[in-house]
Amino acid sequence: MSRSWIRRRFSSSAASARTASRPGRARTVHGATLDATAALVREHGLTSVTMSQIAVAAGIGRATLYKYFPDVEAFLVAWQDRHITRHLRQLAEARDSAATPAARLEAVLSAGR
Repeated sequence: MSRSWIRRRFSSSAASARTASRPGRARTVHGATLDATAALVREHGLTSVTMSQIAVAAGIGRATLYKYFPDVEAFLVAWQDRHITRHLRQLAEARDSAATPAARLEAVLSAGR
């Protein structure tokens, strides 16, 4: 194997191309890692989660993990973003299910509890 082949095979652009060619797999791995991160945060606390723990919990190798997230902080930001997005979607659904302004406010406040 030549060094240039190795460099091309493992460069970030090559990794991105491989990931882009399998978007369904990328979404599955991304979601599984975020689910694993959430469980680990609940179990160990926010500051105690490591990349190794996430990889084991998600059932993937650390090398695969680093294709999607460069470090634990990136995981936590993505996990928080997913959580907030879901919550905002729930609040919007509650708001849209009510007919009057007062009912919308009540629905949003009740959904936020």
